[in-house]
Amino acid sequence: MSKSLLAKLPSYRLWTLLVMGCLAASAAECRAVDLTGGPSASPPGGGGCTASGTPGRGSGLTLECTVTRPANFVDLYFGLVNDETVNGIAMDGSGPSGFETFRYSSHTSRSITYVSSSEVGTKAASSTEPASTRMVLTLESGRGVVIATDGDPADNTNGDIGQLFRVAGSSFSVHVDLQSNTKTSPIFSEANTGLYDSAETPANTRSLTKLDFGFYYNECTP
Repeated sequence: MSKSLLAKLPSYRLWTLLVMGCLAASAAECRAVDLTGGPSASPPGGGGCTASGTPGRGSGLTLECTVTRPANFVDLYFGLVNDETVNGIAMDGSGPSGFETFRYSSHTSRSITYVSSSEVGTKAASSTEPASTRMVLTLESGRGVVIATDGDPADNTNGDIGQLFRVAGSSFSVHVDLQSNTKTSPIFSEANTGLYDSAETPANTRSLTKLDFGFYYNECTP
């Protein structure tokens, strides 16, 4: 799979954001996912997405997507990809792996929530504290609906998919928000600025985030 974006940040790294664009049939027609292709960063017909911001910092990450050749697809789905990259966050600098991998938790008609857990170091106490993390994907603009994958694409050791956005129209945007909390900081806040940075973690550790996104689609038939 081709990779389209690699961003490096001081306190953590954001790996592989695969994005591409295409038109779907009306999102109001909720039916099971029917795939003939994907995940892919470059579907037939073109189109694509641009990323701004950072998940876990400030206002989070936003993916703005446009569509070039809608006639090339019957349905288009957007969401996590787990064929190559582990999707998760590790605040101890060693992952993500194991419980740090994102697992599907819940959804609404326009959002999908994943959860994981890690440990965050405390410089003052020279110890670690368990941290809970959640990632919320929200369809901020455009027509779409959340729909279950029913196992295609399947969950695996790289993380869950569980639900995808079935999108339609010439443009849409998805917001990615990453939050964490601990027993001593029980209120969920941005994973890095709100928790990792404020914990005064030891200099030899870092917060590492890996996320892989892409599109799946059902091609038109003659």
